[in-house]
Amino acid sequence: MKNIKTFRKVRASIINEKLKAKKPSDKITIDVDLDYNPDSDEQQDRDSEKIFKKFKLDVTPNGATDVSFDMSGKKQDLINYLQSKYYSFDDEDIRDLYPELLEAINEASSAFKHAVQQAIKAAGYNLKQSEVKVGAKKVRGMGTKITLNGEMIGFDDNIPEMITSFTKSIEEDPEKYGLK
Repeated sequence: MKNIKTFRKVRASIINEKLKAKKPSDKITIDVDLDYNPDSDEQQDRDSEKIFKKFKLDVTPNGATDVSFDMSGKKQDLINYLQSKYYSFDDEDIRDLYPELLEAINEASSAFKHAVQQAIKAAGYNLKQSEVKVGAKKVRGMGTKITLNGEMIGFDDNIPEMITSFTKSIEEDPEKYGLK
């Protein structure tokens, strides 16, 4: 009987525990599907804007599809929105579709920055990391999109292949990446 009570207490604590982000105040951008038109004057869209503001989120169309948007904010705010009645994701959905919300991305981000820096040097440019802007954004089903000075340079892969691919892209069109 004692084991059953203990099991029930543990089960209840697990069910009632909210999903928490590692480094919850880190800002990140995720790709979400929404029935929302930011240019519309319809009540539903105005209500959506209030909801985004309530959760402290920035939402912009990303052009992938008509319903695909970039949603930016603090990791915990994004989790709170996704689990709210407005999006209704459960813990498992978030773990499967947005694992980056639950990870500390500094380790991966520094690897991407290092790969881009190596590619810049291999392409013949002697720039410090502070002189370029490297971005990393998870794209559902495709991995992490890496940008250099705002322009996509490629997707994550193993580090040597990333460096080779990024070097080739920089050599082909350095102006595109703000290097000439």
